[in-house]
Amino acid sequence: MRTRGALLFFLALGACATERAPQAGSAPPPALPPAPAPTMAVAPKDAPPSAKVLGDEAPLEEGLVVFQGMVRPTKGGFDVRGVTLDGGDTPPRVRLPKGDSGPPPSYDGLLGAVLRVTAELRRVTAEPREDGSPRVQSRGDGGLHAERVLDLELVRRPEVVEGEIKRSKGFFSVGPYLVDRSELAWALPNDGGEEGGRVRLYGQERTVVCAPNTQCLTSGVLPMFDVGRAERLP
Repeated sequence: MRTRGALLFFLALGACATERAPQAGSAPPPALPPAPAPTMAVAPKDAPPSAKVLGDEAPLEEGLVVFQGMVRPTKGGFDVRGVTLDGGDTPPRVRLPKGDSGPPPSYDGLLGAVLRVTAELRRVTAEPREDGSPRVQSRGDGGLHAERVLDLELVRRPEVVEGEIKRSKGFFSVGPYLVDRSELAWALPNDGGEEGGRVRLYGQERTVVCAPNTQCLTSGVLPMFDVGRAERLP
């Protein structure tokens, strides 16, 4: 019993040692704004009974489905979880949720928003060239195409964060959030990866819970910001 008690004591001591105390005189980390309440995909009231509701973590599939995701730009219009929606046809078709008295979303106003889509999806594949060589794949090759869009509903408008681009452990940071470098690279072409520039980002925050024994913040979570659109500030 004494040996077991000593073992439990040293294990507890080691666990406490893994939590790094802030150094004296160091500034506290910036406070994060409250995260929006999670919104699960639900079928619209007038959706066909055969429509299948897919969760945020579930893979998309062929057939009549309801899914939601953040809107990003892509060739030909908008990208929602890999499905391309027409850039000109989509904005006027988007329904506002109950209680949202804001203006109808424009093209730019949808970038970074969360959209609920009811559509019939069909899988498409890249056809080979006439000489038999493979085609250069585009973003939509091998994915799912919206054969028929029945309903589009705005779930959440874009969140906005402004600040200076700083480096932070393999990421960039803007305000209290970490931002993937590749997202700033495509959202701000030519100089999207410049440290020290000031930017305004439109998108959605996302909290990543770190796996055990991985290098992470002392809180055990990473406050990420997914970018749908970005602007440079003077």
